[in-house]
Amino acid sequence: MNKLIKSAALSGLISGVMFALIMGAFDYFEGLALNPKKIIFQIVFFGTFMGIWNYFTLKRKEKRENQQN
Repeated sequence: MNKLIKSAALSGLISGVMFALIMGAFDYFEGLALNPKKIIFQIVFFGTFMGIWNYFTLKRKEKRENQQN
């Protein structure tokens, strides 16, 4: 794995966990039971989406930096 993929995967994982924790907190404060399947789905779905988004963003940024040099 190159540095770009590792960075995107890590940021996707962190984003997914944070999103799931925040959504779980909203559910908890509304009096709903915590659903582990829902939390795992949110981590995977949102984390994957953000990982892909960050990959292309970092790739575009790297391309621009290489064109300037």
